[in-house]
Amino acid sequence: MTKSKILLVEDQAVIRNLLAFLLTQEGLSVDTAENGLVAYEMLKNGGSEYRLVILDIDLPSMSGWELCEALHARPTTEHIPLVINSTERVLGRVELQKKYGILFFADKSNPMELVTEVLYLLGIGNGDILEKVS
Repeated sequence: MTKSKILLVEDQAVIRNLLAFLLTQEGLSVDTAENGLVAYEMLKNGGSEYRLVILDIDLPSMSGWELCEALHARPTTEHIPLVINSTERVLGRVELQKKYGILFFADKSNPMELVTEVLYLLGIGNGDILEKVS
């Protein structure tokens, strides 16, 4: 069985390393990017290898929303499911979910909630939820 590969976009090294560790412990393959621009470069050149992208909203170089917009504009990356991991309060979640394909909004202060939701979305132990909805 191949590991599900995800991209984690987080500018705070402590949070990025913690989440990468927790997700890796669950059997996922995790690549990381410290800002939106680095993530965009990684995704535009090889986005099809990622099952999911987890991103913060408040990122340097290119914000999370700018990254969502850029990914949505490219036919090769518009299909990649997104999970927002942020402490910011997000208004208009339903519209944003529809526009960018955001599957879940996680609270950055609760890393286990994020890990649990990612495992659920990837169907770890429950069948592949993303395959069922795509």
